[in-house]
Amino acid sequence: MNLLNLNNRYRVIRELGSGGFGNTYLAEDTQMPSQRCCVIKQLKPVTYNPEVYQLIQERFAREAAVLEKLGENYPQIPKLYAYFTEDSQFYLVQEWIEGITLTKKVQQFGLFSEGEVREILVSLLSVLDYVHTQGIVHRDIKPDNIILRSSDGKPVLIDFGAVRETVATQLNSQGHTTSSIVIGTPGFMPSEQAAGRPVYSSDLYSLGLTAIYLLTGKMPQEFPSDPTTGEIIWETQGVNSSLAEVLDKAVRSHPRDRFPSAKAMLEALQTSTKPLPETITFPPPEIKAPLSPTYPPTVPLNTAPPTSGNNSNAIVLGSLIASGLIGAAVVIGLLFKQPESPTPITASSSTSPSVVVPSTTATTSVASSSTTPQNSDCEQLLSSHLGSYEGTSAIVNSNNRTSGKIAIKIDTQTDSSCAVMARVEEFLPLGGKGILNGKFDPNLGEQIDLFGTLSHQTKPKIWDVEMKLRFTNESTIEGQTTWKPKFGIQDTKIYYEEFTATKSLASNSPSIPSATVNPSDPLPYFMVRLVTEDDLQGKSKLQLDLIRNEIYARYGRRFDRQELQTYFNRQPWYTPQYPPDNFPERLLTPIQKRNALFIARYQKQQ
Repeated sequence: MNLLNLNNRYRVIRELGSGGFGNTYLAEDTQMPSQRCCVIKQLKPVTYNPEVYQLIQERFAREAAVLEKLGENYPQIPKLYAYFTEDSQFYLVQEWIEGITLTKKVQQFGLFSEGEVREILVSLLSVLDYVHTQGIVHRDIKPDNIILRSSDGKPVLIDFGAVRETVATQLNSQGHTTSSIVIGTPGFMPSEQAAGRPVYSSDLYSLGLTAIYLLTGKMPQEFPSDPTTGEIIWETQGVNSSLAEVLDKAVRSHPRDRFPSAKAMLEALQTSTKPLPETITFPPPEIKAPLSPTYPPTVPLNTAPPTSGNNSNAIVLGSLIASGLIGAAVVIGLLFKQPESPTPITASSSTSPSVVVPSTTATTSVASSSTTPQNSDCEQLLSSHLGSYEGTSAIVNSNNRTSGKIAIKIDTQTDSSCAVMARVEEFLPLGGKGILNGKFDPNLGEQIDLFGTLSHQTKPKIWDVEMKLRFTNESTIEGQTTWKPKFGIQDTKIYYEEFTATKSLASNSPSIPSATVNPSDPLPYFMVRLVTEDDLQGKSKLQLDLIRNEIYARYGRRFDRQELQTYFNRQPWYTPQYPPDNFPERLLTPIQKRNALFIARYQKQQ
C-alpha cells in the first residue's frame, strides 16, 4: 500500500491524527479538476478472522451508505465521497471541513458566551433531530467532534461511531459476532452507553456536557457528583437560569429524566430564549451610573415622636416601614455589588443581525489604570522569541515547490491570556500581508496556532490563514500554513506552505504601540491593550461608535450603516471582505473582545 497515493487517486498531504481504530489523513483528489481536499479515514479491523472479515465488509458498505445519506441530506454533516478496501483495510473518503474544533477555540480564545452556546445548541439539535429520525445514534459527541466551519461559522458534526463499531466486530466464545469495544469518550458518555446500550438521549447527554464545557472550560471529569443521586454538579452561577435548567435536564444520569428527543430539547431551549436587541440603545443622559460598583445612600428615618392617641400603632407601623426601607437598601446594595453578566453586543446597525462578542473567562470589570501583567510562564518562554524574522517559504502541494520569502514579526499582548500576534509583512509565493492572532499555551511546548486573514500585497485577494508556528530555538521559527482563498480569487484550491525564518540581528522585542485615538495608526491602543474609562471620557457618542466598530473594521467587516461604511472606506488600512451578518468572531483577540464589550457598556451609560 502506498500511503502517498491511496487507491491510485488520493495523494496524502499530511496525517491529521491516529488512534486505536486507525489513522486520518488530509489528501487531494487527483482525479478531480479542482484537486479538492478531502479527509481519508483508514480503519483497521480488530480481527482478521476470515469468518468475520466478509461480515465486516458487508457492514462497512451498509454503514457507508448511511453516512452518504446523512451527508447528502444535511449540510452540517460531512459528505461521503467514496469508500474502498485496500490491503485488508477499510477507507472512507469524506468532505474536509475547514474550521476550528470547539476544543481548540476554547483553548485559544476563551469561554463562549451564553448567546454563542445557545446558537450552537439550536443548530446541533436540529442536526440530531434529523440523525435520530434516521435511526442513528452518533455516540461520540464532544467538543473535538464539532467543527465551527470557517465559511459560515456553523457547527458541523463529524466522526460518527457506527463505522468504528463495524471494524470492531469479532467472534465471541460461542462463535457469534459481537463488538466488545464501547464507542464513545469517557466523561461525555452516559452510563447506558458505557454499558453498550446507547439511546437517542445519550447524544443529548453528550451535547449537554459539551455546552457546559464551552461555558466553564471544564471537562466532565472535573465536576463532582451528588453521592446520593449520581447527578453531575456544575457551576451554574453566572449562567442564565433558563439555560442552566435545560442543560441540567440534558445531563441527568438516567435516560428517563432527560429530554425524550432532540426536538423536545430544542423546543425547551427556544422557549427560554428572549430576543436580543439588534442595536445598542442609549438611556436618557440624566441617568449616569459609573462602571465601578457603588452603593445607595442610607435612608434617613423619621425619628420624631409620634402623636398621642395612636402611639402603639404608630410605633408598629414605623418599625415596619423602617424595616422595609432597610431591607430594600440591603437588596439594592447587593444588586449593585454583584458583577454584571456579560451582555451580547452588536456592531451598530439598524438592519443587520447582531454580531455577538463572546465573553471571556475574566471578570467583566476591565477598567484599570495600568495594563495587566502577563502570565509568568508566557513571559518567561516568549520573551526571548519576540522580534522580527526573515526566511523562505514553499508551497508543499505544488509539483515544483514554488519558493518565496517570508518576513514576520512576533509580538505579544499585555494581558494574562498569553495572546500572541504575528504581523506578516511578506509571505511569498502566494503573497500575503496582515495580522494573525493566536494564544500561547506553555503546556503544549513552544508552538502557537494562529488564525486570521492575509491580503495580497498587489492584487485584490484575501486568504483565510491558519498557521502552526514553532520556535525551534531562540532565533529560529518554522511552521506550516494553510491558505484558503476568501475574496477576489476564482481559484478555490487550498494551499499548504512550509516556512523557516531566522530572527534579524537588529531585532529587539517589540513594544506596545503608544495610546492614540488616531484611527489611521497601524495598531491603535484599543487593539493591543485593555481600554479604561480614562480612555473614553470626553468622547462623543459618534467617536465611541467609531472606536468600537474599528475593532471589527480592522479585520475587514462591512457595515450596513452607511455613515460607518463611508468612514472606514476612507481609511488606508481598511480592506472590506466580511458581510455584516457573517463576521468570524474568532479573528478577534481576547483583549479586543473585552474592549468591544467594555466600550458598549460605557456607551449605554452615557
